[in-house]
Amino acid sequence: ARYKGEIIGYIIGAPIENFCSEAWARYDTNMGKKNTIYTYAFVMNEKYRRIGGYSKTLKRVYINWLKKQNYKYVTGHVKQGLSKKFGNNTKIIKIFDDWYNSNSSFEYYRREL
Repeated sequence: ARYKGEIIGYIIGAPIENFCSEAWARYDTNMGKKNTIYTYAFVMNEKYRRIGGYSKTLKRVYINWLKKQNYKYVTGHVKQGLSKKFGNNTKIIKIFDDWYNSNSSFEYYRREL
C-alpha cells in the first residue's frame, strides 16, 4: 500500500505448498490441493495503523485478489485471540503455545474466502 508515494504497508502470501517442509504445515488438510494461500507477513507502518482504514483496505485488496486467482482459503499465524476478529468463516486449526521461542501463543487459522 502506498500513501503519497510512500510504501506504508504490504502483505506477503504464498501457496501453502511452499511451506510443506515446515513442521506446522502438517496440520493443514489442504496441503497439496493448491487452493490455499499462507499469509507470511502483514506489515503496516505504525503511523498508519488504526487510522484511515489503510490496513482494512489493504486486506480487502489482498482477499479480492486471492478470490480472482481462484483460491478458496487463506491461512496464517497470529497471536492467540486475533483470528476471532476475522469473521465467522475463520477456524483455528492449531494453537502453538510457544511460537518459535517467542514466549507467546500463536494460532494457525484458516479463513474461507
